[in-house]
Amino acid sequence: VDRPARAIARVNANAVVLIRAFASSIGAAGSNARSPQLKLFETVAMFGGNLDIYDLEPITEANYVCNRLGLDTISAGGTIAALMEIYGIAQATLPDARSAGERALVADAAEFARACGAAAADGAEGGTFAPAFGNARVLVPLVGVMARGEGALGRALASGAQRLAERYGH
Repeated sequence: VDRPARAIARVNANAVVLIRAFASSIGAAGSNARSPQLKLFETVAMFGGNLDIYDLEPITEANYVCNRLGLDTISAGGTIAALMEIYGIAQATLPDARSAGERALVADAAEFARACGAAAADGAEGGTFAPAFGNARVLVPLVGVMARGEGALGRALASGAQRLAERYGH
């Protein structure tokens, strides 16, 4: 099996474990009255494996924030994934070689990180609040700024995945 297939199998196996754990936490009958059980599974998939996040606490909290503020969790997870993908591309590109959109994203991410009380997000690791795959700590704050349209990053997220990609040159 080639490397990408093994990685996909690992992600899928982790997602199944998360879905089972999440289902048991809400009860076998899907006792969460805010949304049907299937919707919760889709939420775990979009906020979990889709974003390379395998911690149920931020996934559950992001689900709650979305429900409370009127966001569709599947669309929110897809839009955040688009942001993380473009951010990863920008971080992998030398600063002088970045497109104008990628430079804008890095600047918006740094502004977001400062608003969250962290250092600028353009370091080697991207900082504590970098919108990067696997960064569970950034999920709930991203959902919050998306729902409220706060800051340039929140407005970009609130506009949806396609407009976000266009804004950041992808």
